[in-house]
Amino acid sequence: MLYEKIIPAQGHSFEKRVFNMKHFNVHWHHHDEFELIIITSGFGKRFTGNKIAPFKEGDLVLIGPNIPHFHLCDQVFFELNSMTVSSEAIYFNNNIFPQNIETGAEFASIKRLLRDSQGGVKFHTQGMDDPIVKRILEVSHIDGFKGLIELYSILHTLSEYRYDILITEDNTVNLSEEEMQLPGNKAYQYINKHFKEKVTLGDVAKYAGLTPAALCRRFKQISGKSLFDYLSEVRIEFSYKLLAESTLPISMVAQEAGFQNVSHFNRVFKKLSGVTPKEYKRQHQRRI
Repeated sequence: MLYEKIIPAQGHSFEKRVFNMKHFNVHWHHHDEFELIIITSGFGKRFTGNKIAPFKEGDLVLIGPNIPHFHLCDQVFFELNSMTVSSEAIYFNNNIFPQNIETGAEFASIKRLLRDSQGGVKFHTQGMDDPIVKRILEVSHIDGFKGLIELYSILHTLSEYRYDILITEDNTVNLSEEEMQLPGNKAYQYINKHFKEKVTLGDVAKYAGLTPAALCRRFKQISGKSLFDYLSEVRIEFSYKLLAESTLPISMVAQEAGFQNVSHFNRVFKKLSGVTPKEYKRQHQRRI
């Protein structure tokens, strides 16, 4: 099972990500953060702990920390056609809340919702037309403190929605120090920390304590993809924020995301997102 580390953009205490691809990645993963996720297109099966249920466009789910999960798209998304899937997710942890969340009356309903999310919760909404869904989709366009306050408000509103708890027993994953030192997780940690730099297979293998060939086999087994495919995904996900929220030229975005040249960045970006960096910037750029 893959452990993911979510890295908020500089100056942000939570992370908003947009996914648009042929099909969602098929591997069990977990992370320390809460994940509030909207399926904006696509359908298939949602795996949350020991619970399997259908997912479709408009689904809104809150998954608590270290709950293993993944989305398996319907077979049609793995076939040769133009169909794609997409989602938007907000990742946050308890550090975004004041220290008195346990005793503050204002946070009582949010605290209950977060507690229930330890089993994963699916909200009863009106799909993509629901007002709360539209607010969540706009979060990435709100700066700094106002964005944090809006997230508080969204969570408070969601705490008043009807929702179903997906799993009833404890399915959380707590990695021991020994598990954190396993080669696969160490490789994952190294990439998450150094993706902005030049990353070589030799450096990652040395950190993980394996030969390069053994690391490639191990990483493929646990993640379903190559180490450098994962590195590219991390870099491209980081570049989304820069393209949407900064005035940096595309060449500088490529450099900040760890790419050695802009041509390679453009090719990888188009492969993973389906559009060029220039098109993505035009679609998502805020008026700065």
